[in-house]
Amino acid sequence: MPEQSPRTSTAYSKDHDINYYVRGMMQDLAANLQYVNSSTPVAVVSFVMLDSNYNDSNLLGIQIAESLIHEVHKFGIPVIDFKTTGYIRVTEQGDFAFSRDYEDFTGEMPARYIVGGTMLKHTDGYLINARIVGMQSQAVVASAQSFIPNSVSEPILMMSAAPKSSNRSENIQLGRVAFPPDLDSSLRTQKNENLMNRSQPMDNIANNSASNNVSLIQE
Repeated sequence: MPEQSPRTSTAYSKDHDINYYVRGMMQDLAANLQYVNSSTPVAVVSFVMLDSNYNDSNLLGIQIAESLIHEVHKFGIPVIDFKTTGYIRVTEQGDFAFSRDYEDFTGEMPARYIVGGTMLKHTDGYLINARIVGMQSQAVVASAQSFIPNSVSEPILMMSAAPKSSNRSENIQLGRVAFPPDLDSSLRTQKNENLMNRSQPMDNIANNSASNNVSLIQE
């Protein structure tokens, strides 16, 4: 009998990448989905470690959420990307409209449901528990489970060791903030005056902008 080559946990399968497993989870969610439809916006959050205080995720949990944004949108359910700031920050490092700083957000989040879940590390990979939960009712209206093997999760987690980008204060020093026309007129006028004052340092403009922003309302 010919000797079989041992399977290595770090071998990466192009046929079964992270999107393959997320797509399967979305199909399972859709199979038992209730109440959520094209008129009920949802927000997708990072998947957290099951054995944590639910404030701990990793690059795998973040990528699962990013992939689910695509799958939920493709299914026909409107998705609210709450990390969109409502303005564009122009810097030498690039042009940015997304943020993880809650002070950057300009209004309430209209999502009625949350798509998220937990991850549990096993020897051979991660057990994923996904669900859709009502923001107000806290009722689970869909659920799904999947198992992502090490061959898929490890290449993603290895990227966590990559150098981090420069922080917010460094990026904004050479930036200019553009505000949308649907902001409150008085707030917009104040910020436009700040932008026109060329003698004012850019970091002061950032502080004035952040102090006038409205953070997300937690349920």
